[in-house]
Amino acid sequence: MPKKTKTTASADLFRFVANDPIVTANLTATEIAAVETWQDSDDYSFEFHEGHTSGDGRPIYIRPASLAESRDGNIPKINAVDANKGTYKTVANIINGGKLSSLDNLAQADLMGVIINSYDSLTILARRYWKNEDLPQVAQVRATMSCGSCGAKISGDVYLDPPNPFGKYKCPKCKKFTLK
Repeated sequence: MPKKTKTTASADLFRFVANDPIVTANLTATEIAAVETWQDSDDYSFEFHEGHTSGDGRPIYIRPASLAESRDGNIPKINAVDANKGTYKTVANIINGGKLSSLDNLAQADLMGVIINSYDSLTILARRYWKNEDLPQVAQVRATMSCGSCGAKISGDVYLDPPNPFGKYKCPKCKKFTLK
C-alpha cells in the first residue's frame, strides 16, 4: 500500500487518475467512480509537501513539468479548506498561478477542468492525506439497483459506501441515499 501520510524529506507527487497510488489510497472505489473529470495531461502533477500551509494545512500543489527539478516552495496551489469550487475559475485565480504560464492552452484547460469539475473529490483526497484518515468501509453488493432520485442504474458487483440506518445505499452519481 502506498504511503498516504505526509513525508518530511520529499514531496508526494501524483496524477489525478483513477489508478494513481495516492488517489486509490485516499478515495474509495465509490468516490473514484463518481469523479467527474480525470487528468489527461502529463504536463503537470499534483503534489503534497511539507513546509507551507493553507487553511488548516491541506494545500494541493500543482507542479508544471517545467518545474520538475525546482525546489522553489512557491509553486501554484489550491486550498482544500478555505475555498470552494467557485474560487478557481481560471488559472489566474490559483495561488501563484502565474507559474502555470509554461503550460500550453490544452494543459491549462485540462487542469482547470479537473479543478472545477472534481474539486470536491480533490478536497476529500487532500483531507484524508493530510489528516492520515483511513478510508471508510465499503460494502460489496451484487445486485441490480436504480437510484430513486437521478435514475442511475447500478448492476453487477459494485462497491458502495455502507448503507444508512434505513438500508439504503448512496448513489455514486447524485450522492443521495436512494439505492435499495
